[in-house]
Parts: sequence; structure tokens; C-alpha cells
Amino acid sequence: MQAVFERKPDFRLRDVVIETVIRLPKEEYEQFLSSPCDSYEFIEKNSKSMLMDEKNGVFYCMLVTGEGYRDGVLVEAEGYPYARYASYVPDGTALCYDSLSKVNGILAKAVEEIVEEGTNMTTTGNWMTDRSKVETLLGEGQSENPCLWKLLQDMLGERPEVAQVDRMDEGFDIYYYLDFCPNYISEEGEAAVQEAGADVKVPQLKDILCARWEDIHLVHPEVDNVPHTIAELDSKTLTEAGKTVWADVLNAKVERVYQGFYGLQMELSGVKPSRLDAFAGMLGGYCTVQEYETWVNEPTDGKPISPQLEST
Repeated sequence: MQAVFERKPDFRLRDVVIETVIRLPKEEYEQFLSSPCDSYEFIEKNSKSMLMDEKNGVFYCMLVTGEGYRDGVLVEAEGYPYARYASYVPDGTALCYDSLSKVNGILAKAVEEIVEEGTNMTTTGNWMTDRSKVETLLGEGQSENPCLWKLLQDMLGERPEVAQVDRMDEGFDIYYYLDFCPNYISEEGEAAVQEAGADVKVPQLKDILCARWEDIHLVHPEVDNVPHTIAELDSKTLTEAGKTVWADVLNAKVERVYQGFYGLQMELSGVKPSRLDAFAGMLGGYCTVQEYETWVNEPTDGKPISPQLEST
């Protein structure tokens, strides 16, 4: 990337309208960059479309780009055959297409939000950005575009805070350099915390299923996603086969139960976010009928636990 630096600059920004785009061969563009005040036929031919509106101060310009170059030069010739007024624009070729500029803005904003959240929220250096959050950041009509997902992954990988980014079905699994993670807890610090709380037993999910939980949402502290609503959950919900298959979820630690954005929420740790989401989705009927009947007991009141399965 190249840029123009001026000593003691005085930035006087102007409103600009691009009337014409000219793409020059590589050699001609390099000549123009080195001698913009020389006369050029392509400027003379388009000079009538370039002017400054004295009423509102808007510059009506020509954008000059070159083969093999990403930058460009805005030219307002005032009727002359040379670049009487000009502004060098890094990555100026993006200005040729409004749609490209818009997508670039969306992706840049998404990267900023993902990195800011991940570095500030993680205590381990690893943070999962949920698929639903990425879809929201990309916006309606773009969230299923595989090219944008790949481009977003590449842009995340170029950030200095990011050590590695993997695209998963659940979203982006991102590893950050620890220098950028203010809430990172080292192994020594974690051991000290565990030792200090050794006498305090943290309940597991299976320990509190002696009570019936209705319209509960299971959430993970390291993932911000839209949780499934579980209509009912207690010790009798799962069959013995279900308890075996979902033992990792039942053994998850209950960090807190609270009224949150989605209603009654239970925050669980010590389990993979993807497993927690799959468990809640399964109870909501997002599995095969055979799996559901194998893992979930029929309710004693005759009402189906899963509206999703009832309609299929």
C-alpha cells in the first residue's frame, strides 16, 4: 500500500462525485503518477465533465486507475488538459463500485466487533463467535454467501490479535494472542482460584434436575448465540440411553441461573458450546424421530415436549 504524506498537513475535505472512471495501461498510469501536471489526452477529452460547483462546493471528478494497481487518483481539471486539482486515493479502485464499498464496510465492521468481543471476553485466549452473530453482522441477504464467510475468515486471520481462526458449523473458533486478552487467566491463576474455592461445590446440571424447569434457556459463558427454548426439563426428561449419550451436558457446571434477554437462562460451563446447543436443539425436536424417542421419555401428562416433532 502506498500513500501521500505532507509536512504539516491541512486536511480540507471536499464532497466528491465521480463522473467518469478511466483505467490506464500500467506504463501510462505510472507516467501519470510521476507527472500529473503534464497534459494528457484522456483528461482533455473528459474535461467538460469535471468542475467544482461553486454553490455547494462539490467536486465533480474523474477517477484515474491503472492496470495492476489498487490505488487511484481523483482529478478535477477545471477545463484544462492536466490534473489541476487532484487527490491520491489508496485502494481507490474500490470506489468504482458502490456495492464493493458497501460490502467492504460491512466486513470491516464485522471484524472489529468480533475481535473486540473475543479479546475482551475470553479468559483462555480462545473464543467462539456464534454463527447467528456472524449472520447478524453480515446482514440479511448476505449471511449465507460462502464467499463472504471465506473473506471474513481471511480478514480475521490478518488481524494482529488473531493467532488462528477456524470456520466451524457453529461459527468461527478463534485463538487470540494472549497479549491482547486483558481478562486472560493463566494456569497458575486458575489453579489459585480453584484452590481458593476448593471447599465450594459447584452444582452440575444433573444435580438441580430434581426440580422441574420450564421454558429454560441453556447458555454458555464463552458463546453469544440465540439459545433454544426448552419447554420442560427435569430428572425424568431423559431415558437411561439419553442420560448416557448426553452425560457431558448433564455433568456441566451450573454457573448461575438468572432472568436474561431470552427469559429464564441457565449458564453452564465445562461443556462444549456445540454440545450444549445440540442438546437444547434435540429437546426442541431438531433431531430424528428415532433419536428423540430413544433419548426422551414420554411426558406423563400426555403433552408433547417437542412442538417441532409433533408437527412432523
